[in-house]
Amino acid sequence: MYRSVPPAPARTDPVPVGRFPLPLARIITRSFDADEAFGPDALRIFNDLGVAYGMPEQAAGFVGRRRTTFTTMVESLVAELTDPDDPIGLVVLAHGTPDSEPHWPACFLAHMLPGDPFTFAVADHGVTTPFLALRIAAEYIRADDLGRAAVVILEQEEFFCDPALVGQAPMPAENRLVALVFDRAGTLGTVAVAVTADTEPELPAVDGSSVLVVGGRLAATNPPLPSAVVASAHLPGTGTWSALHDGLDRWRGEGAEQVTLIDYDPASRVQGRCTLTLRSA
Repeated sequence: MYRSVPPAPARTDPVPVGRFPLPLARIITRSFDADEAFGPDALRIFNDLGVAYGMPEQAAGFVGRRRTTFTTMVESLVAELTDPDDPIGLVVLAHGTPDSEPHWPACFLAHMLPGDPFTFAVADHGVTTPFLALRIAAEYIRADDLGRAAVVILEQEEFFCDPALVGQAPMPAENRLVALVFDRAGTLGTVAVAVTADTEPELPAVDGSSVLVVGGRLAATNPPLPSAVVASAHLPGTGTWSALHDGLDRWRGEGAEQVTLIDYDPASRVQGRCTLTLRSA
């Protein structure tokens, strides 16, 4: 077997480990109603899974229920990510739970966005999936010297799940999307990301010029200082990032210099940490 790495342009300024190569330009959040019925193909798949894994009642329960899909959700981003003069080069989807039914949202975006961007998904890493997606996206951006990219975090409340697993991990209570858009001309700030495996949760100390945003489940088991912002435990994938969107303008106006987002997945013992160093408002 021969394994190689993608060619990368020479750099005169070394990038620190974990430093995202593009500044943050925009954060988009959006919620969606479950306004589509499960299609016959999805119901057939659920029935087969129910028979195979001894859950026929759970599979039958999806008849008549309504959902949205990740493809429907990312479709709403097409216009905002489209710039014919400066096409986006990379879109990474991040979701800790599966799509409500088999669709191809990454392929859909690759087809709809100009410039033939590289699109793929990072999934099944629990609440730390977005942090891992950012680390992976950073490597692709460096390798191809891209000028625009996005990491799109997705979760939805209706999907086929073994009832024995309910309670082992927080279940989303909303169909929600958060898109982190990066651009060479971005003005919100610079990002550094760390993903630490085989570790115990650790909340960093912050001073008066910093804001700490803690994932809802992590905060329940490791109470942070009262000054910390606790994200919704009912939005395990998007809650931390939604809190960043909701508070960013206010924190910048109050003179904050950094915002640190942190979450922890107890099943895999992985902690994700993202620090946004703000630029002046």
